[in-house]
Amino acid sequence: MSPMVVLEIDLMREIGRVYESGERMFRELAKRSGLAISDTPFAEVVYEASALSWTKDPFDRIIVAEAAVHGATLVTKDPNIHDHYEHALWE
Repeated sequence: MSPMVVLEIDLMREIGRVYESGERMFRELAKRSGLAISDTPFAEVVYEASALSWTKDPFDRIIVAEAAVHGATLVTKDPNIHDHYEHALWE
């Protein structure tokens, strides 16, 4: 998981859209599923994100780029990401 997800959740918490911290959500998911924070070098992620002109949201760019660097599945409900990232999944 991109570390950017933790920051985005924390920002969502600050505006009242979620009620748990990103770190707490991550720890719970890690405990249940073995999820880990990616340690991909940030410069590599930013290079990949630069090509994602279909979104102007910096969080989406970095989160999708992190997944794309690895060809990984990205679990998201965001329809824009589903339209542009072939490995997006929501069940």
